[in-house]
Amino acid sequence: MIEIDDHFNKIMEYESRLASLAVTEAIAKYLNENVEEKNQRKKELYELKREIISADINSYYKDSFLKTIDNYFGLLEPEKQNRQNDLLNILFPAGVGFILGILAKNYFDNAIDYTANRFEQGIMKGIRKELMKNE
Repeated sequence: MIEIDDHFNKIMEYESRLASLAVTEAIAKYLNENVEEKNQRKKELYELKREIISADINSYYKDSFLKTIDNYFGLLEPEKQNRQNDLLNILFPAGVGFILGILAKNYFDNAIDYTANRFEQGIMKGIRKELMKNE
């Protein structure tokens, strides 16, 4: 019974600490404008994250706490999010263009091959007709 109580107390402690370090969009905006407070909050979140990772608690709670902390870091580091979004905005159209280019090249090559084959067949047919006339 003592282990269950200790386990529950740890979960409640982490839940309480996580709630006290919560980051909403409004809080993130404030912290992003005040670098010292932002760095302090990030430091506290990193410490809590390290403790939770090494804690002997149920993986459901551990994963939930770690996901919440990662979400908080995402709000506190919008420049990283913007860089990732910028990269995605550049790479996605480039990738689509690359794929469309490959498809267009393949279609063009097939059209050229088809035309060349039809032209060759027409020439061969004409030569056969001329040979048959001359016989």
